[in-house]
Amino acid sequence: MGNVDDDLSGQRLIKELQTRGYALITLTSIENDGDILNSQELIKICFEECAKFFPAAESDPRIAEVATSKTSSATRGYSRPNTENFRSLVGEKAGNDHVAKFRVGPPHLKDEPKTSSNTKESGSTESKMKEIGSTPWPKDIDSLSGFAPACKAVYAALETVAFNCGRLLGESCDLPVLSEALVPGTTSSVLSLNWYKLSEEELLARNVDPDESVCIHEHTDVSLFTLIGINKSELAQGLQCKRPDTGEWESILPSGDRLVLIAGDLLEDWTNGKIKATRHFVPLPTTHHVSRLSAVFFVTPPVTFLVCDGSMTFEKWRKKRVKKAMAALKRYKNSQSS
Repeated sequence: MGNVDDDLSGQRLIKELQTRGYALITLTSIENDGDILNSQELIKICFEECAKFFPAAESDPRIAEVATSKTSSATRGYSRPNTENFRSLVGEKAGNDHVAKFRVGPPHLKDEPKTSSNTKESGSTESKMKEIGSTPWPKDIDSLSGFAPACKAVYAALETVAFNCGRLLGESCDLPVLSEALVPGTTSSVLSLNWYKLSEEELLARNVDPDESVCIHEHTDVSLFTLIGINKSELAQGLQCKRPDTGEWESILPSGDRLVLIAGDLLEDWTNGKIKATRHFVPLPTTHHVSRLSAVFFVTPPVTFLVCDGSMTFEKWRKKRVKKAMAALKRYKNSQSS
């Protein structure tokens, strides 16, 4: 179930991440309620539901209100375009990102959190994990009734794919603990469904600086690694990744049943820099009225899982990473004003 292609090895994954900054993962079929479906087919179904949800949320404030989280410290559910800024993750200032999102927290975390021999117990663990798992779904709207099931199916599929990729990486990096860190049904991974609609012409009409010609600014992910499925258009530019070997930017448009895998900050820290976190951004569509969808799965261990040298939990590492970015952003702002 959820296996990656048979010829994929951990060594190949490492080599591609070290040279290109990304790897293309070909998927085999997974089981979904007794049916055998290709996980890319599940993503396709999810995109069909997203194509209904995002325009509805944009046009109907009631839908947007119901689907927006009121309690989670890291937004779950719907977020409007121009409300987030990923450039801050690399300690630099830029305009807000031009993308609407719907984030899905781990569905299994609504139940009692599971533990492992690696997990450090904490009195507030259950409340933290339930908060991460809180997803405000649009309710009582017949036309959107398939949205939540489609998102949850993709989450389950990608969590299994992530486990297999983590196992391969762990075997080749001498980090067998990665398998334990990514057991399906235990992780804190988050699925983000992204809707890119704005063209350069539309942005100019909104008085946005044309030099800021991106949907999502350059950044690295606060994850172990990230899996990305893209509903590409021949008229839309795709994900741009910076190659570690040459420093050049490369446009990524996977086809067929392939996903993109990029390295995150946690993988860089856990491998002591052997694998660098992938810098990437998403440019604007170049043709008027072109829209595009992507499914982005941020792969992370349980919040209480001990990471890197075993001295801190993932939640502590994550907060330290974000604090470091905010400090770098403050230094950047000070340097620009002096």
